[in-house]
Amino acid sequence: MLSFTNATKIYINGSPAEGEGVVEHKEGQVMLLDFWATWCPPCQGPMAHNQHMLESRGKDWGENVRLVGLSIDSAAATVKNHVESKKWTNVEHWWIRNGKCQDDEAYNFRGVPHVALVDKSGTIVFKGHPANRPNLEADIDALLKGETLKGVQAPSASGKFSESPLPAGDSWEETQPKIQGFNSEAKKFMEEHADKFKQF
Repeated sequence: MLSFTNATKIYINGSPAEGEGVVEHKEGQVMLLDFWATWCPPCQGPMAHNQHMLESRGKDWGENVRLVGLSIDSAAATVKNHVESKKWTNVEHWWIRNGKCQDDEAYNFRGVPHVALVDKSGTIVFKGHPANRPNLEADIDALLKGETLKGVQAPSASGKFSESPLPAGDSWEETQPKIQGFNSEAKKFMEEHADKFKQF
């Protein structure tokens, strides 16, 4: 079962939250898990895009879609202050490096940004750098329809979060140009939405 236990709440349902809780998948929901940090420049564009997706599609998706930020920062206050200053409060935010939540170690991600898409049954259908999935909004819509994502390895029986994660995908040689392109697009996005998001 997909779960992060003893995670620290930062923002839930658009409001500040405190205490510890469990991030878990609910049957029928599509989830985007975004592992990130406030000190990570390449993480900022994807998180801004998460906020933008919820502003434009949140009413359509309702409770069927959750975009979840899982911060690896050193302090909860740092995450909260950053999220509030950027107005990224539509995203569900948790702090997972609090010394109690150890579940992220099972997902074998190397560095941030790193995302995981989870289908309605709780199966990981993609994990890796967000640059490898240039249209996450379309991916989410496809998963809501029960469709298989194009360009990714089909999940096996071990595709559940509680078991071995799927491979990240492309080799470094294949991924590097995508990352560069993604960073350019993220910078362009931030510039176009300068009225909403502060520049880095």
